[in-house]
Amino acid sequence: MRHLALIPILLTSASGQVQAPNVAYTSPLKWSPGTAQVKLGGSTRIQLQDGSGRVLAAVRLSWTSLSSRIAGFTLVLENSSRCLFSSSAELKTPDGETVVTSKDWQSWTSQKHPAPGRANEFSIEILLPKASAVLELIAADPKSAGTLSQCESAKSPFDGAWIITTPGGPRPLEATFEVDGTELRGAMKLGTGAVVPILSGKVEGNRISFSFPGENKRALFLFGSLNGDVIEMELALGPNEYGSPFSAKRK
Repeated sequence: MRHLALIPILLTSASGQVQAPNVAYTSPLKWSPGTAQVKLGGSTRIQLQDGSGRVLAAVRLSWTSLSSRIAGFTLVLENSSRCLFSSSAELKTPDGETVVTSKDWQSWTSQKHPAPGRANEFSIEILLPKASAVLELIAADPKSAGTLSQCESAKSPFDGAWIITTPGGPRPLEATFEVDGTELRGAMKLGTGAVVPILSGKVEGNRISFSFPGENKRALFLFGSLNGDVIEMELALGPNEYGSPFSAKRK
C-alpha cells in the first residue's frame, strides 16, 4: 500500500492550548449508513455519529480503476473528533461474497487512522474474486470496532475570569465564564461587590451573549465577539437593543 497524503480538516481549539487526555467516548455511536454501495468510477462515504447525530469520523472509499480484476481504490479516513479513532469494515459483492474481510481492513488501516482533527488518504489494490462493477462497504458495529478512545477535553477560549470595562465608565465588572457546548454558565461581580449569576448564556462560534441582574435587580444584557484576547461587547437594557461599548480582558 502506498501512503499519499495527510490532509488537515480541523484545527486545534481557538485558544491554541494543549488539551489534556480524558476518558473514552461514552455516547452511543453508529455508522450512517451502515452499508453503502460503491461503483467503478464512483465513491461512497459513511459517517460515525454520536447519539445526537454529530459526525465524529468518516470513511470515504473511491473506486478509481479496474484492470484484469485488479481493482484500485483510494481510501480516506477522517477524524473530526477529539479522540483516537479506529474502524473496521468489509467489502462484499451485492450477492454477499466477501471481497475484503474485516481482518484485511484492519491490516490496511493499521497505523493509518488519523490524529484528532485530521484526515489520512492512501491507495490500495484488491484482487476481485469475480468480475463486478458494484461493491458494498459494510461497517462493523462501533460497539466492537470504529471506537473513539483517549478523548481530549476541549477548553473554550471563553472559559476563565475576565475584567469588563468601558472607557470613562464606572468601576469594572468581573466575570467568570464556564462553557459547556453552546451553553454559558458563570457569575458576575458587580461594582458594589455583589456576585450575581449569569442567565440565558449562549456561545455561538466566537460570539457570546448572556444576561444578569444589575444593582437594581433589573436585567442587563451583554453580547459581543472574541477578537484575539479581547471580547468586544455591548451592554444593553434589552436583548435586541443597541448598547454601550464595553470590552473584556482576561483577569
